[in-house]
Amino acid sequence: MAKKKTVPLVLLLTLSLLAGWLEYGPARESQYAATLLMMHAPMSLALIFVWFWLDAKERHFKTSVLLNISVSGLAIFALPYYLFKSRGGVGGSKAVFLSSLMFVATMTCYRVGTWLAHSPLS
Repeated sequence: MAKKKTVPLVLLLTLSLLAGWLEYGPARESQYAATLLMMHAPMSLALIFVWFWLDAKERHFKTSVLLNISVSGLAIFALPYYLFKSRGGVGGSKAVFLSSLMFVATMTCYRVGTWLAHSPLS
């Protein structure tokens, strides 16, 4: 199951890289730029939700409808809550730290994508 949980995280990083490249490259001056930007956030949230769902299933953690909705729409608040609730104080702290690193990694991938869009290689 742990390998299944890495798939949405890798897809999230890939999506960020691709979105940065598309938004500052091929789609920059087109009518599709706004649509692409509007699609990036919901797709990212969907991948975060898939990771959350797989993690809760692996840990046999009973989620509520409210938590499911919260992770889908307010991930920045609901995900740390879930991580502490499912792992306890020390495990939750480690998981929040790792999720912060994942956030930094997605932002870095996005910036690398923008750099690739402006590089002479494109």
